[in-house]
Amino acid sequence: GGGGGGGVRDMSLAARKGMGDIKLENMGHSEKGDYLTVKGFVDYIVKREQQEGPWYVSDPETKYKCVEQSDGSWYCERADKTIASPKRRFIMTVSVKDHTGSSYVSLFDEQAEALLGHSADELAEWVREGNQAKADAVYKKALFFEGVMSLKVKMEVYNDEPKQKVICNAMQPLDWAAESKQLIDAINAF
Repeated sequence: GGGGGGGVRDMSLAARKGMGDIKLENMGHSEKGDYLTVKGFVDYIVKREQQEGPWYVSDPETKYKCVEQSDGSWYCERADKTIASPKRRFIMTVSVKDHTGSSYVSLFDEQAEALLGHSADELAEWVREGNQAKADAVYKKALFFEGVMSLKVKMEVYNDEPKQKVICNAMQPLDWAAESKQLIDAINAF
């Protein structure tokens, strides 16, 4: 898979928690949400069958959603304007796991593009051209991406039910040399 998507500020072992801590510590109930850094891997990418792909068409300036009109043009209701060149933006859900547990995590455009190594516009074009296999190969390659992720956990109400939502703010691939050095230093300090 890809990587990047904005840097994780503190990648140290001391700054990290486990995916299991999200439930264990009942995170997400503070007003602004709770933040944590984890080392984990993507083991599943959620696909919704009714959609062309895990993206929406947006106004590139405002990021607001656009709808296609009968004449083929794109209209942004929120900004009340026709968009000449809309941009597809990722909004996708992946399962992230580590040795303590797993959780579904929402990735927005920057993080999803970093994970997949391609833009939503690129994948949409392949699908439109009938090359679904090329797009599927991108998702397959992203599976088991391992890295350090900065997550935000917050509670949202959906259909009158409170739900815990986990959002990825930043992710980067594991730097194996730096990771090994941290582990050796931790062992030696013990």
